Amino acid sequence: MKLDLRRLLRLPLIIYLASVLCSCLVCYALVYSLVGAHQSGNHPDYLRLETEHLEMEFPRKWLALQWGKSNESGSFCGVELVELAATNARASFSMLDDSATQYFLTRYGLLNALSVVNFAAQRTFEGILTRSPNATFHSLRNGTTTVSGLGASYTVITIRGVLDEDGVSHNVTGTFIAASYQQGMACFSLYSLEEAWEESSLTLQTILDSTTIRR
Repeated sequence: MKLDLRRLLRLPLIIYLASVLCSCLVCYALVYSLVGAHQSGNHPDYLRLETEHLEMEFPRKWLALQWGKSNESGSFCGVELVELAATNARASFSMLDDSATQYFLTRYGLLNALSVVNFAAQRTFEGILTRSPNATFHSLRNGTTTVSGLGASYTVITIRGVLDEDGVSHNVTGTFIAASYQQGMACFSLYSLEEAWEESSLTLQTILDSTTIRR
């Protein structure tokens, strides 16, 4: 039984800051419209996605979902990318405006991008514990990187003992990235099965290298 990361994992910012997801019908319509109109000029197996706040390239075999929400706390939007093949990877990109960023940081007592990625990793683990009570959290490393010319903080973790619907245990590896800028904050994450992490992380790097944050 393949572990379904789409059910087991949810990006914490989406859990706590937004509840809007596109229907499957809308998602597939989005992918089909991108195939003809937004072929990547740099990578033949990638598509180019352009939104009001973000440009990126992603693999043709991945499914793209856009979401957005605005309320009294601010505006937040993003893109979720789900691999449809065997490795079952999932990437999430969230954009918060300045008001939403301040609301989020204040509500959860966070100070900077590094505290955001550590918070996101811990919240993901806590969510998994509700379904896999014997799962264990392993922090692999923290560091800094660059996304769209912005300095960003990241953390890489592995969660061991994640149970699928048949009770089979799996290990899941993920990275969380956050970058602050004058207009708000950008947050990224990627999860995959541990055995597929090397391939999945290379794909994420390609996506990040192609990403432009419009600011």
